[in-house]
Amino acid sequence: MYLAHELLHYFNDGYEDGRSLRPYSMMDFIEDNRHLGPHVYKNVKYCKRLEQEGLLDHMGNSGTHPYYKSHYYTNKGHYQTDISKYGGYDLLVEGFLAVRERFSPVVLPLSLVKPDGDLSVGSCFVYKPGVVITARHCIEKLDKVSLLANDGSIIEVNEVYFSANENLDIAVLLIDDRPFSEIEMHCTTPKPEGIGPREMDALNFLNEPSIVLFAPGQVLDEILTMGYPPITGFEAIQIADKTAINSTLFRTSKGEILAEERKYMDGIEYILINAKVKGGNSGGPIFDKLGRIIGMVVEIPTDFKNHLEIDKLGYGLALPSMYMKEMLDGIKANDQSVVKMKVTKFDDKAFTVN
Repeated sequence: MYLAHELLHYFNDGYEDGRSLRPYSMMDFIEDNRHLGPHVYKNVKYCKRLEQEGLLDHMGNSGTHPYYKSHYYTNKGHYQTDISKYGGYDLLVEGFLAVRERFSPVVLPLSLVKPDGDLSVGSCFVYKPGVVITARHCIEKLDKVSLLANDGSIIEVNEVYFSANENLDIAVLLIDDRPFSEIEMHCTTPKPEGIGPREMDALNFLNEPSIVLFAPGQVLDEILTMGYPPITGFEAIQIADKTAINSTLFRTSKGEILAEERKYMDGIEYILINAKVKGGNSGGPIFDKLGRIIGMVVEIPTDFKNHLEIDKLGYGLALPSMYMKEMLDGIKANDQSVVKMKVTKFDDKAFTVN
């Protein structure tokens, strides 16, 4: 049960006292939600944090109880039901540790064998049961790729898709949907009449459940990167690093027509982040404070004038989530923006693509 969701849903309306609409108090919430338990400190903490974030408006006090006398209204200008049901506001209150704990099971390592025999590692994430997203360069031109489950076993990959734009560092892997079918899923819903455009509408499939939701990233947003950077002497270890978005100004130098209705006029847009991303982080997701994926760590293109400086300074590049949504759109429509690759499987369920 998501407490922030319960609070915001409860305070989203008031009650009629015979003369006007009155806001509910914390005491009302406790009495009407006894199944949640009398967690005094947690309830107060959540309300204060939601108030700080502009999601709850404090409407005065009543009674003598030191903790439960506050009255609240949910700020309808900031509150979004889809984010609330997703648990995003609970993650906002609890912080990035809660984001890591919730999504760690769906951030997976890729075990890689290069043509020269050297071993490497990459990252990926499960978008929904049956669909895994990673960086193209993590699996391209390699002798062997193994998608590893949390218990170390190899997950069989059935299909692989690349973008028709070779500069777009995204790959989508289709697997059996059973391994992750027990994980809770959520979806965005059609907006009510009279509501303007919402930031997540164009980045998610309405009424189609997924484990994670996509969202746009803004400069100076706090973010969390998750992945499997190579650490000498250790097996694949999942690392989470809190950081911020520095810029969204970097672009590749060329645009390219992919299909009749899909034109990249200004090249590919990237997000510059100051996280410590190296090697195996590629293909790993980048989360915002609400637990939404705003991008994916990718390789720094060599046609950037200062690509070596960017790497040396410890910056990383990410592709915005809109490109992942476009890839999924292309696969769903079976159009020319995506290319289905030939998958060669090994006896141990590892694979290579051609």
